[in-house]
Amino acid sequence: MTIEILLLLLFIVGAVPYMLRMYYFVLLRQAKTIDRINCLQKYPLFYYLVGKPTVGWYKLKIAMVQDQKVEIEKNILDLENMNLSKTQSQQVYYAIFAYYLEKEDKVMTETYLQKVIPFLNEKERVYANALYDIIILKSVKHIPLIEKMMNESEDGLLNYLLGLQFLHLGQEDDARKQFKIAKEKLKGTPYYTKIKKLLS
Repeated sequence: MTIEILLLLLFIVGAVPYMLRMYYFVLLRQAKTIDRINCLQKYPLFYYLVGKPTVGWYKLKIAMVQDQKVEIEKNILDLENMNLSKTQSQQVYYAIFAYYLEKEDKVMTETYLQKVIPFLNEKERVYANALYDIIILKSVKHIPLIEKMMNESEDGLLNYLLGLQFLHLGQEDDARKQFKIAKEKLKGTPYYTKIKKLLS
């Protein structure tokens, strides 16, 4: 066997798994239902090339988007029983925290806030705690923080958070002004419906 043929074989052996893995990731991103992902799991080497945490993450995202409570709880349990990396843990726990925050579920939001905190940097911790305080505890102590963040970001959620604090203070005109801005920026998100109700 010539060196050229050997190198070609080595290239093929290395390239095929890589290409197959990329193909599986494309299929995962295109999947719209958990049943579709379950079908993908039957493909050769699927779990080996993609990894169970990645599959679990995509299942959880779909369940959250479709608000499938039973599937959400099941996939959270599955993911928590896996050996997740630090990055995966942060991604998963923050997504769960954000989901229950939007639902205004005090117990679950607090639970996953505590779980995600160790994986966040100081700035992220401050913001996560502010989210919990404003949305769950109806706190008004974070107005300076949110206004400062608004100077650095165009995120509509910041307008919503500022509006909520004005509302809790009884400053309805200021609140409505922020909600109107947030409504335009948060179209297509779960908060859009909440803001429409507040403005009605």
